[in-house]
Amino acid sequence: MQEADTIVAARKSVFPVGDRANRDALSDTGWLYLIQLVPELDPKRIKLGFASNVEDRLSQLQTAAPTARCIKQWPSKRTWELTAIDCLTDELCKLIRNEVYECGDIDALCRKADHFFAFMPTVRGTTPRVLA
Repeated sequence: MQEADTIVAARKSVFPVGDRANRDALSDTGWLYLIQLVPELDPKRIKLGFASNVEDRLSQLQTAAPTARCIKQWPSKRTWELTAIDCLTDELCKLIRNEVYECGDIDALCRKADHFFAFMPTVRGTTPRVLA
């Protein structure tokens, strides 16, 4: 038991309780997002990923890509991220690097994601929405 207490204490020193950024990073529920990185230059260049707070994630990305915009997000669990991305991008997109893709038809990708997530269990605490 003492060993477990030592591990918990060490973990709390790295991820303090109440620290929002760390708590969000450990969250199991959130959103799979589709973000256009530079819509005015290359509207087909997108990023797919998971975040517990898409608005915060978009703000982080906008430090390097100020005109990035979220096209759509779907309620998701963190454990679904890789499977969802593999399924959605298999025919419609080409991987550029680190969750960044070249997508020839973003509308078709959104429809495919709508279909994919319609079959997934309900994620508690989320309400589907589109960001403008």
